[in-house]
Amino acid sequence: MSFPATFLRTFVSVWLLVLAARAATLVPMGGEWRHFKGTAAPSPGAPEAWLLNGFNDTTWAQGTAPFHYGETAFSGVGTVLSDMQNLYSTVYLRRSFRINDPALVQTLTLRAQIDDGFIVWINGRRVATVNAPATDAASTNGAIALTTVEYGAPVEYDLGTPSGYLIAGVNT
Repeated sequence: MSFPATFLRTFVSVWLLVLAARAATLVPMGGEWRHFKGTAAPSPGAPEAWLLNGFNDTTWAQGTAPFHYGETAFSGVGTVLSDMQNLYSTVYLRRSFRINDPALVQTLTLRAQIDDGFIVWINGRRVATVNAPATDAASTNGAIALTTVEYGAPVEYDLGTPSGYLIAGVNT
């Protein structure tokens, strides 16, 4: 799963739930993520490469969700992006998870708390957006979100039909 985003100003928490015959957490709250600060493109010369399973993200920093700056509710937890404000408005996040049999996954739900917006890709396919334009913006674009969405309670987002983007094995 890849987040970007070009719309993630303060990414405060994220986790995925698979809701099939039995619910299973794929990415737990407080899990480890690779992240890249949006001061430059995450995969120069190949703009969409970072969205795919095979992308080498070992040079990216690693941190624990939630990712945030200035949110006192998360003081002492997660990854603080203390240099984010007025320097970059995008944080790219990557996390892999394993699905043994994607045919068994009936629904996939993202539960997230956000401040302004996001785009979610799974295996290179755009599966959810909040407060984002129809096309992906450059990482250095200052006018990112369509409107202001302030931090609030976690919200669940339906990620469409999983059979259209999940594969057997590792998914990103």
